[in-house]
Amino acid sequence: MVFERSCGATTGYSIQASILDSDEDLENEAGNLFVVGENAFDRPSVDWVSDRELKLSYSPNLDIQIFEDVRDGVKVTLLDGR
Repeated sequence: MVFERSCGATTGYSIQASILDSDEDLENEAGNLFVVGENAFDRPSVDWVSDRELKLSYSPNLDIQIFEDVRDGVKVTLLDGR
């Protein structure tokens, strides 16, 4: 799941991504896979290659703060550019 998050009036928005089970709710917490800096509005594109492989393509101007290359048994490849 790719989503936009803000933690209040003194912080900007950030784009984040989490891998969730199909019956799992998105909690009020940071993404568990991908987080970019404040005021980023260009969402990464997501491409499921297989059940266990995911590709995230993002704009090269994003400031990546958190990235997990394996999450819950899913291998994630991060591609700079579209």
